[in-house]
Order: sequence, then C-alpha cells, then structure tokens
Amino acid sequence: VHDLYTLVLQEVCKLIEVDFAELLSIDSALGQVQSLATSTDDLSSSNRRSEAEAEGCRRLEDMGIVAQVASKGRPCIKEDDGTVPATLCCPLFDGNREVIGAIKVIAKAADRRYSDENVKTLERVANRVSLTMEGTGSSLTRLLSSLQAASR
Repeated sequence: VHDLYTLVLQEVCKLIEVDFAELLSIDSALGQVQSLATSTDDLSSSNRRSEAEAEGCRRLEDMGIVAQVASKGRPCIKEDDGTVPATLCCPLFDGNREVIGAIKVIAKAADRRYSDENVKTLERVANRVSLTMEGTGSSLTRLLSSLQAASR
C-alpha cells in the first residue's frame, strides 16, 4: 500500500504543480501525527524509508497547518512568508467525518498561490485516500489510474 500512496502523491505533485506531497495519519486523541508516505519516497526496495522512519510519530501541536486541518476539519492554505513555503493541506475523514489524516503539498516557488481548483483537486484525492485508510484498497488503484489519465 505504501508504494501506491507514494505513486498517488507523485501524481498529485504533477497535477497541482508542487514540489512535495505527504500523506499523514492523525490521531487527535493521542495528539500524534505519523507520516505514511511522501512523493519523494524511493520505490526501489533497496532505498525505501525504514519502518522506523515511516512510523515515527510527531506531536500534532507542533505541526502548524496540519494541526489547523485536524481541528477545523477543512482545507487550509499557508502562503509563502519567506520562512515557510506555500503549503496546502486537506483533511482525510473516516466514515463518521472524524479527521484521520491529511495530505499536505508544498510548493517552493516564492510567488505560488493555490487556486480553488487546486483545493478541489486535493480534496477529491483526500476523499479517495480516506477510503483506503479504512480498508478499501481497490479504490486507491482506481484513483491512481484516474490521476494518471488526467495528467496526460
């Protein structure tokens, strides 16, 4: 599943024209965030992130825009302020509309502004990825196919 998440994130980078994307699992009750995959993860078995790296938890309160998404339950945009690049983050929900994760994208270009269409695209991806986090793996394959078709 990790490889599919990585492929989806790579396609998201192409569609939204960003430099980096990350899929995060959020446990609001414990106040923890875990990185599940990034667009820069190497898919070759010899260079994969170690399980320790992939499973390292961070404190939700230290995660800025991710913490905002977790508390508000809606997409958030952080414009480039000279110290932090432009970031867009969308929540992933479980069947009860509880935030269970987020997809965060980052653009390094100083003048980057996210459009409403960028937000809608990332929300659509987040909705599909949410399903896979709850155990419906086949929808991730369909999502990857549709993202690849859209980028052609």
